[in-house]
Amino acid sequence: MSRQIGEIETSVTEASTHYQIKYFVKNKDLEDYIPEIKSKATWVPGDCVVTSFQKNPLGPHWTLAITAAPRQDLNSDDPNEFVMKTYDTSEFCFDCKCWGAREASSVDVKNRILNVYGEPCDENDYLFGNATSSNKGTANYAYSPFYNSSNINTELIGQTVKTMIYCCTFYSRRNINYFADFMGVNGSFSVKCRPSITSIARWRVETQSLNNKKDANGKIWVRVSRKMMLAPEGLKWEPKKNGGIWKW
Repeated sequence: MSRQIGEIETSVTEASTHYQIKYFVKNKDLEDYIPEIKSKATWVPGDCVVTSFQKNPLGPHWTLAITAAPRQDLNSDDPNEFVMKTYDTSEFCFDCKCWGAREASSVDVKNRILNVYGEPCDENDYLFGNATSSNKGTANYAYSPFYNSSNINTELIGQTVKTMIYCCTFYSRRNINYFADFMGVNGSFSVKCRPSITSIARWRVETQSLNNKKDANGKIWVRVSRKMMLAPEGLKWEPKKNGGIWKW
């Protein structure tokens, strides 16, 4: 069983106070225990954030040491230290075009065209494009944005479901043109911009905005703001249909 090892340790320096907690973690639980850097450290009093972690293998288990410090002790005027992450919810509609389907008309009902479940249709049922009165036809996934579309349950046709939106804003010293073509489906995230879910092809770019900013020392930084959508229902986006694969 995954468990805490010992008590929370406290160390004090001239610059700050640091706290450390240690865990004995099963391999299958490790991803759930690893925190995001600068996320809130709920295991210590006050407004503290995670500053680092160290993991070491121990057979089929891991030892994980997480260090935190008061947020006020980590303030910096360097824009490179600033990363803002926000989560929101959105809706995704499984358009019938994902299956190459359409809604049945009164003519289809009269001709007893079979719906996607192989039954004579009622008006507004969904029909595959090549359906007839004796054959329900087959799906055409040419317009589906998902990988392995044939595995998507046809009961989702026309349904609207909730999914997650992830927004991340950070600063970089790279030239603004470096970020101009950012689009597609995720291949990897940099550590500082990593969301709670990092599996390949789960996120798709929605929007990006770029602005040049000058700091107090006259250095030019690029302020990068990105918005991404999580593929709903545990699905994965198909990179070839969503602008390719991007990396941070």
